Amino acid sequence: MMERLIGSCTVLGLLAGLAVPTLANEQREIEATDPATVHEDVVGAPGEVRALDEPAPSLSDPLIVHWIEQLQTELDRVETQLEQPRTTVPAGATMREGDYGPGVDLLTRRLVELGYLGEGDVRPVFDADLTAAIERFQTDTGLHVDGLVGPQTLAELNRSLEDTRLSLLWTIDQMQQLRAEAYDDMLLVNVPSTRSLLIEDGHVAMDITTAVGRYTRQTPLLQNDRIINVTLNPRWSVPSTIMREDVLPLLRAEGRTGVYDAQVFLGGEEVDPAEVDWSEIQPWQIYIRQSPGDHSALGRYLFSLTNDQNIFIHDTNHHGVFQRANRWISSGCIRVEDARDLALYLIRRAGYTDEELDRRLASGVTQVMPLPEEFQVPVFVTYFTATPDGDRITYHRDIYDRTLGFQPVPPLASGGPELRGDGS
Repeated sequence: MMERLIGSCTVLGLLAGLAVPTLANEQREIEATDPATVHEDVVGAPGEVRALDEPAPSLSDPLIVHWIEQLQTELDRVETQLEQPRTTVPAGATMREGDYGPGVDLLTRRLVELGYLGEGDVRPVFDADLTAAIERFQTDTGLHVDGLVGPQTLAELNRSLEDTRLSLLWTIDQMQQLRAEAYDDMLLVNVPSTRSLLIEDGHVAMDITTAVGRYTRQTPLLQNDRIINVTLNPRWSVPSTIMREDVLPLLRAEGRTGVYDAQVFLGGEEVDPAEVDWSEIQPWQIYIRQSPGDHSALGRYLFSLTNDQNIFIHDTNHHGVFQRANRWISSGCIRVEDARDLALYLIRRAGYTDEELDRRLASGVTQVMPLPEEFQVPVFVTYFTATPDGDRITYHRDIYDRTLGFQPVPPLASGGPELRGDGS
């Protein structure tokens, strides 16, 4: 909701970093960020005259620089602790309030090391204070907040410092790349955190809960895409992957599509799916179209992009998904919780009124509101596994295994580290 506008550099565990992830096996060398000089690197030293052919930085640059500085500071801290001993919490049954024993004692020791408990809080009793500490830890690491120490929470507690260091190096590397591509206004969709940021004039205007593709149907990482129109009451046509892997098996097994209020066409002719022998039918022969409405898989709003992979942003008819901790659940497209607020932001920029949008929406008819080129918002789908959140860093699961193979090079003799990566 636009009332949730935040407008400052205090950006929260969403995307911090904002850079375009690299494709598999792409190699690049970029200069590492020194917090003491990064602002000068971006805007120039005092009195320096910028070359006429050198593009001016976007209004988003100070925001990105701020994130880089936060991550670099955390990286420096982590690197000083690499050789220090650390406590490992043993695997076992889920720990919860009321438990007692050596496992709880080790848990409290680990939370002391991580800064969630004080030095005098080591004890073998899982009490209310320990539950509160676990909940703070779960919030910071993007886990489901329940105060229980189950497998996912345990894995984050036992995350190695080397893994933490890699997440920081990876994200700094990615953020550096976006600096050359950033716009004053843009939408940044971060896959690992399942959050999106709408940037306006270099400030965070909206913080949007997001759902993206599952591991087997990944959302592609997009660079310099654009939202070109807003479609109200969109019709959903079942895409080929869902047709092949989900719908056709259901048609063959039960004679139904599983898609509410949909028309089924076979060879161009509308058919009753219950009356067709689907055993020899191939996916390419079938076309299924769902009517618009609140029941639609696309919800009430669709935001068309320019990519050739049929990836777009849309509303949904299942808003409960945004309450889940695991939001890597789509077939590749991007679902946003605050679709109406995003639609209003976009159409207002283009000169439409709220009343016009509501009138078209109330008609129930599919209608497209084109956005003139000068008002089209750039879209980046990014992959940041570590993001600033106030004075903390939040770490996110490498859900697509993108950081595997990333090899930062050691520091050069002349100064700071030079980063090289092979993104996968």
